[in-house]
Amino acid sequence: MAKSKTNPKVLKPVFDAEAALRFASEGEPVADQALSPPRKARPRSPARSRAGYTEITVLISDELLPRARAEAARKGRTLDELIEKLLSKHVGKH
Repeated sequence: MAKSKTNPKVLKPVFDAEAALRFASEGEPVADQALSPPRKARPRSPARSRAGYTEITVLISDELLPRARAEAARKGRTLDELIEKLLSKHVGKH
């Protein structure tokens, strides 16, 4: 038997613009924002820093900083907590 030379009709979904606008105006959270842990407030001045802690400035390369922030977010920590953990792990051995 020979194949039919006609193509079957493809039914395309109907786009409802009003429904899309209603959904957008409801303010549903974006998936990335809904899953990310809330950021802790970082003290801005040494006078307001936590007792027993000292504020320092760390210079990090532009290519390493986003990777460090992503790793801290993945572990559900702040960047301060990540750096403190790394220091205690590597410096605490000596």
